[in-house]
Amino acid sequence: MAKFKVVCGLLCVLLGLGCEKRAREESGYSASPPREKKEPKSSPGALVETRQLKLENQSTLELKLEFAGGYLEFEPDTTGLLADLRFEFEHEDNRPEIIYDSTSSRPMLKIRSDERHHENVSLDEWRGMRWQLKISPRVALDFRLEAGAINGWFDFSGLKVENIKLEVGAGELDLAFNKPNPVQPRISISAGAAATTASGLCNANFSTLEFHSGAGKSDLTFDGVYQSTGEVDLKYGVGLNTIFLAKDLGVRVRKSGSFLAPVSLHGFAKEGEIYYSKNYEQARGRLDFNIEMGVGHTTVKWLD
Repeated sequence: MAKFKVVCGLLCVLLGLGCEKRAREESGYSASPPREKKEPKSSPGALVETRQLKLENQSTLELKLEFAGGYLEFEPDTTGLLADLRFEFEHEDNRPEIIYDSTSSRPMLKIRSDERHHENVSLDEWRGMRWQLKISPRVALDFRLEAGAINGWFDFSGLKVENIKLEVGAGELDLAFNKPNPVQPRISISAGAAATTASGLCNANFSTLEFHSGAGKSDLTFDGVYQSTGEVDLKYGVGLNTIFLAKDLGVRVRKSGSFLAPVSLHGFAKEGEIYYSKNYEQARGRLDFNIEMGVGHTTVKWLD
């Protein structure tokens, strides 16, 4: 009886996602626009700390963030600083610890809030926490984040990104690469239960991209300039997911999952278990996708 109830519950989830998918297809598909940016208002009596780090002869920077939860904004600096940092918090216990080591051959900036962050924390608990970080586009960046419940905006446009590793528990996550990345990074994103939107992913110029989601909705748009060969590993738990592809990309897709996890592919040919675009061999930029789905629906569609 217990197994029967679990199966019925999963079927209900799948049917609901299928209805939403059909409604979206009937209204026409286009790449999802970035979520409207709504910065939270400062709380009355909020504590504020700022820090500016000078850009001298640094050529690289390791940025490591441990963020309990709240609003986190990240973008390139335009003032000539290595880092321009602003923190807003309601209680002294939430004052971040800032550690900057410029003595090593690879400078490191580590920022962490208290150690109570975990995947099951509610975003409401950290509503008054607000970090705004700006990093110089003149240094090669190794960016790592561990966060609980987050409302996150990450604009990597114009930065030299060598590595990105994001581990998020829940909330909302927006990423943008509006300009080509001059280096070729490895990108790893574990989104937990966070709704995720990413745009300009071809501009990220990655060699490998891993995106793992436990539950929630995601829209990943592979637009921009890509003239290399890369791998994309997508593992979805439960949710509704859409992948948009630039028309000039050469794409191969291998999918796996149960009957509870259909993957819809538009405009692909099939050879054995592999789906591929007709321009795959001739394309200057090629991506190989591995898609694994638990429960829900994934749509792969070409941009207009």
